[in-house]
Formats: sequence, structure tokens, C-alpha cells
Amino acid sequence: MPDNFGDGFPKVLNQAIHDYWPDIRLNITRIDCPLNHRASYPGKNFPALNIVDILVDNLNIPSLTEPLQALLVASQNLESLRISFLRHPFVSRVGKLPAVRKLVLGPMIWDYTPAESLSIWDFSLLEAFYVQLETLANLAPILEIYGLARLTRLTVAFVWSGRSHGEDTDAVHHMESTLLLRQIIEKVPHHQLQELDIKCCLSGLPIASLSCHGDSLRTVSLLDVSGFETDGLDAVTISVPDLQILLKTCTQLASLSLAVDFDGFQVSFPQVDGRKPIQTLRAHTSGHRTTAAILWIFCLDVENLRT
Repeated sequence: MPDNFGDGFPKVLNQAIHDYWPDIRLNITRIDCPLNHRASYPGKNFPALNIVDILVDNLNIPSLTEPLQALLVASQNLESLRISFLRHPFVSRVGKLPAVRKLVLGPMIWDYTPAESLSIWDFSLLEAFYVQLETLANLAPILEIYGLARLTRLTVAFVWSGRSHGEDTDAVHHMESTLLLRQIIEKVPHHQLQELDIKCCLSGLPIASLSCHGDSLRTVSLLDVSGFETDGLDAVTISVPDLQILLKTCTQLASLSLAVDFDGFQVSFPQVDGRKPIQTLRAHTSGHRTTAAILWIFCLDVENLRT
């Protein structure tokens, strides 16, 4: 939001949009929260019904969330809401956010009761969802209600701190999030998901859960939250049998990024026939031997290989 909108959106421009460009689609590339009730706010007088995309980045200290939420509530034609950072949660008394098709939730504390979640958020139209693994388990009540029946793209992100930080004290919570992730994938209408970019506890996510979207998946990225060889130690990886299942059942894959455990692999695996070539393959391995094994075992026609 331009700095010269500090006193609010110009009323003359608002009126011009209303009179001459009622169907204009507005994208707000960045908006913050005001410092307090007395502070000027660029969202004031904004033609909210024309907003289709907005990025929230709450950098102000202190900050007041309610004016931002009021703008979002009024933006009933909003299609994409991206929250890079939000210091304080939204509140029920201001109103319910519009149902968007794309929702990005950056690092944030999901400080809502189940009742508050349902009174503030609406996931009924979500087609693309980006969320942190740490947040996912807290969304169980609202996801159970809405079910993400329209979802086609799902990203579950995780920032790995490295083993130098000691034992993963959030391991139980990460597994809870992974089990919920499995439920989400399996409950989405089968053969609907097109893109999955997931960092989770792979031991809690069977490859069979992905196979139920085998006719639609085009992009898959799977990594375990414990990291992979960054510190010289092996993390949980996908086994060769799981990789076989993935490639046999997901025949539309164009991009694949994963960690594969080829420890003790044999050279007698059957090739996978009748599938389209994978255009991009990213294998998180420690050497060219395992990469070559992928190509040899599965006879992949890979146009862009990264290791």
C-alpha cells in the first residue's frame, strides 16, 4: 500500500472507481496493521469490494489487528489472502473473513478456540492452501467442518533448525500434524489434487494416500521434517518400494522432488511402463550412484535433473 495513502484511500479515487471502473480488480501488494486506534490507516475508505488479492505483512510494533480485519471482512470478492506475518489474532466481534480460493498462512500462532475459528475463518472455497506444519494440527476443528472439498494444490512448509539444536521436542506435535495431513489428502475427492509440496513425518504418511490422486497429481515434493543429510546424518526417506508405488500409480507426474533410500538396493526392479515422462526430477541423495539408479531402474525420460 503506498505511503501516500497513510490518511486513507483518497475519496475522489474511490468515487471514480465506483462511477467509471466498478469491475476493476485490485491487488494490494502489501498492507500492515495500524499502530493504534488513533493512527492513520491506508485501508480507510478503500474500495473493498474491488480487492481480489491481498498480502498482509504485520511489521508495526505495536499494532492493532481490528482495522485490517474490518477491511478483509468488507472484501467480499477477495480471491487470494496471503498472510506473511500477523502479530495478533483476528477477533470474532469484527466479523467473518470471506471464503477465498487461495490462502497462505505464514509463520503464526493459531491462537483460536474451535468456536473462534469457525466464526472468523471460512475454508469452504479453498483450492490452494499453504500452511506451516506447526500450524496444521491446530486447524483440525475447522478442517473437519469444511473438508477442503475443492482443494487442488497443497503446500505444507517447515523450517528445519538442524540437529545442532538438539532433540526435536515437537516431534509428537509434528506427527499429529502429519496424521491430519493424511486425513486431508484422503478426504479430498479422489483424483483431484494436482500439486503436493509436503514436509512432514514421512512415517505417518503412506504412499498409498497419494496414490488416490494418481490420475491428477502432476507435481509432488516429499521431504521428512528431520532434514536430509544436511548434517551428515541420514533422515527418514522414501523407500524404493514406495517410489515404485508412487511412479506406478501417479502416471501424470511432471515434477518429482524427494529423498530416496537406496541402501542395499538390487538391480532387478522392473521398469514402469505406460507412464508419461517426468520433466523434472530432484533427488535428494549424496551421490551420482543413487541418481543413476533412479534413471536405470525406472527408465525415466528426465529433461531436467537436479541433485
